[in-house]
Amino acid sequence: MNRLSKFLFASVMTFLVSSTAVCSARETESASLFCLSIEKRFNDYFQIQLHQQLWLDNNFTNLERYMPFVDFKVTLLKNYVYFDALYFYRYQHKTDGSSVNTHRYQLGLSGGYKWQHFKLSGYSRFESDYIKKNADLPYNRCYWRNRLVGTAYLKEGCKWSPYSAIEIFNTMNWPGDNNGVERLWFEIGSMYSINKTFSMDFKIREILPTLDKTQKISTYIGVGCNIKL
Repeated sequence: MNRLSKFLFASVMTFLVSSTAVCSARETESASLFCLSIEKRFNDYFQIQLHQQLWLDNNFTNLERYMPFVDFKVTLLKNYVYFDALYFYRYQHKTDGSSVNTHRYQLGLSGGYKWQHFKLSGYSRFESDYIKKNADLPYNRCYWRNRLVGTAYLKEGCKWSPYSAIEIFNTMNWPGDNNGVERLWFEIGSMYSINKTFSMDFKIREILPTLDKTQKISTYIGVGCNIKL
């Protein structure tokens, strides 16, 4: 089986799994996401990443989130293990008309390993959320979150680099019984390299909540711009 066949097989299997979930009795919706990422590497041991995300859900009619965030990354084991310190601001407009403002802080480790056209990566982080909803009193929520990502690449070093991926999110010590695999992301897309500084990312992402069965299954159409300074 050649590379193209392997890639297409992995992509088809990924969407077959997600489509099986969609065929259940749960509600589905269409959505979109737009991302801007700016990365500055100062040396072999320190880099900063700035991100801006805009998500629209409920069939493109509702602002699911507006979320800028910054990631300070320190290399512990070159190309493999990093220490991360992140700050997020997230504004959400709920479909019931309420709004939620969240200040999020994360500390933890991230890393990955690449073998030929497959990469396994992830992180394990402590997370603290300071949440203000409408006129309610703000409150704080702390827990541990893990993410595991498997990505298959068709070809690299070309203008177009197609890929497929599955991401698994896990929460620990969440208030109540909502601990375990909280959601799955299935993605298929392609990176487009403009030059060494600029690249674009085009993707379809299907989000499957696994703990809260009342949440909708969302299919996102995404466009991203990546800048390396």
